[in-house]
Amino acid sequence: MSIKLAAVDMDGTFLTHDKTYDREAFHQFFNDFYQKGGHFVVASGNQYYQLKSFFEEYGDKISYIAENGAWIISEGKELYCGIMETKTVNMVLEELQKYRQIKIVVCGKNSAYVLEKDGLVFYEQIHRYYHKLKRVDDFKAYIVRDHILKFALMCPINETKELMEGLSLPPDIVSTSGGQGCIDLIIKNQNKGNALLKLCDHFGISPDECIAFGDGGNDVEMLSMAGCGYAVANASEEAKKAADKIIDSNENQGVIKELLELMDKAIL
Repeated sequence: MSIKLAAVDMDGTFLTHDKTYDREAFHQFFNDFYQKGGHFVVASGNQYYQLKSFFEEYGDKISYIAENGAWIISEGKELYCGIMETKTVNMVLEELQKYRQIKIVVCGKNSAYVLEKDGLVFYEQIHRYYHKLKRVDDFKAYIVRDHILKFALMCPINETKELMEGLSLPPDIVSTSGGQGCIDLIIKNQNKGNALLKLCDHFGISPDECIAFGDGGNDVEMLSMAGCGYAVANASEEAKKAADKIIDSNENQGVIKELLELMDKAIL
């Protein structure tokens, strides 16, 4: 069976530490794959606007699973958008404000938001992942003006697991880790794996005709869902256990090398 869809996580998987990738090698892969009717999907916890900036030259030929599955843009058109209820958002904020070591990003459809009190350095750090980002003095005034998709939390790396287990969240909200002290709070079952299923249904293909690449806890469902899941060498143990194969690291362009190899074998 030939592969008709390839989905890649970005940070720690497709991108190197300085947020670059081998554009020439990728261009070679993409042109061949697209001409054969293949679908390339970017699947990340990051904001759609940020993700698209890495692939501007390909226009609407690429599909995006943004915000860990909350927002799906299929070749230029919105396929799905999962929005948290205002009541749920307020409940989550009330819980998070109990923890001084957590810095909060409220991720909306129109923009993401951080608190002014968390400082300019934090804003600049988050702006690398959220191109549309506002500093606000209070989240609540903006919650009612936007459609909230998820929460992104930054915490000390050594406290990530304890915080994920200790947070008292509404029953329809779950936590997932992107690694390096990053925690996302998302709507239950609104993950990259289920987003991949939505795209499969949209394109009329089977999950067995998909491959996926990842490195973190928020990639587990996608790696498990795909016909073949690949974890990069630098991936978390959780991601490696969910994957079918381990490939070279993100720093060594493991994903692109594997895609080109599969293309040479006529699997893609």
